Amino acid sequence: MSTFAIADIHGRFAELEHLLSVIAQAGATEYVFLGDYIDRGNNSRGVVSKLISLQKSDVKCHFLKGNHEVMALNAMKDDEASTYWGYCGGDATLKSYGGTMDDSHLQFLSELKLYHETNEAIFVHGSLNPETAMSHQTEEDLLWQKCFSPLDHISGKRIYCGHTTQILGVPSMLGQARCIDCAGWLTAINTSNDRVYQVNDEGNSRSFTMDMPVL
Repeated sequence: MSTFAIADIHGRFAELEHLLSVIAQAGATEYVFLGDYIDRGNNSRGVVSKLISLQKSDVKCHFLKGNHEVMALNAMKDDEASTYWGYCGGDATLKSYGGTMDDSHLQFLSELKLYHETNEAIFVHGSLNPETAMSHQTEEDLLWQKCFSPLDHISGKRIYCGHTTQILGVPSMLGQARCIDCAGWLTAINTSNDRVYQVNDEGNSRSFTMDMPVL
């Protein structure tokens, strides 16, 4: 089984379709989506629709919550939160929905998990407290905390996260953490061998290993 983590889609539906095609050819059989599916890009509705269709398919998927999903859900209940969300990319999301998000899509966002853990790895959106068991982590750390320095968890497991933008466009390895939110590229990583697959909005794709990045 080849598990691929995918970070921070942010409304880039065309790039998501392209990336899924690329990693399917690379043998992907399981997906872990690390959150931030909406905002900024021009087709958040298309992205969420695609994820829901994957959820209903035979493909094994795990969907994590990102801080942008939290902002969207909060915006549905509070005017001040709605204004803040708009500044953070929510306006682009609402435009893709024609003004109002589908109830089924909001339900999907509300049911997202805070983390995914296997025998070998931990998957989160943002970061984690290295000295705390996953069952006792806070939402603040998992969704909002950035990862700028080496991060090792008491479990000894590898950590896969997004949220912290890698401005050079390639993932960073910070201790046991692999940060795969990359500027200019929608990114997936094969967790069995740390091979990276990327696509951009110009239709380009590239692949490399974490120990030999392409710049």
